[in-house]
Amino acid sequence: MDPTKESVKVPRPNPSTAQQERPQRTALDPTSPSDVQRAVDEVVASTESLYRVANDYIGRQIDQRPYAVLGGAAALGFVLGGGLASRLGGVLATFGTRTLVSRLVEGVTTHGGIRPPPWE
Repeated sequence: MDPTKESVKVPRPNPSTAQQERPQRTALDPTSPSDVQRAVDEVVASTESLYRVANDYIGRQIDQRPYAVLGGAAALGFVLGGGLASRLGGVLATFGTRTLVSRLVEGVTTHGGIRPPPWE
């Protein structure tokens, strides 16, 4: 054996005690039906709350800015339909980005900062 290399001994578990040891219990014990049911109930309640808040917000936006919501819905449908992968999608994304950047630069240079939109 080479004296420059250290030998490392890895302790091996004793088979008689390895079966008796229980793993540490986490916050959610998947073997406990009550813990799983509680977690499912929390997820359902959170999802319902998120849905109510989003529904109220979108309802207010539809009343205040119907054309903006219609445009957003059309853009979302275009993206989810795979439109950005097309040549037209790339052109529209480039045009939209350039328009946004030019308006931001114009607002900063003309007014000394970014102005809020006129509808606010």
